[in-house]
Amino acid sequence: MSRQRFPTTCILIAPKQVVAARNSYGGTGFEQVRLAIADAKKVLS
Repeated sequence: MSRQRFPTTCILIAPKQVVAARNSYGGTGFEQVRLAIADAKKVLS
């Protein structure tokens, strides 16, 4: 049985790009986190 090899030209995705892509409502993307923090500050002030 031969092992399947991965191609030598793999596309790697940077963690920062992965987080940035999670921009749905309530997600953990940078913009959603900023909005959640702003909302929390309004509630606490």
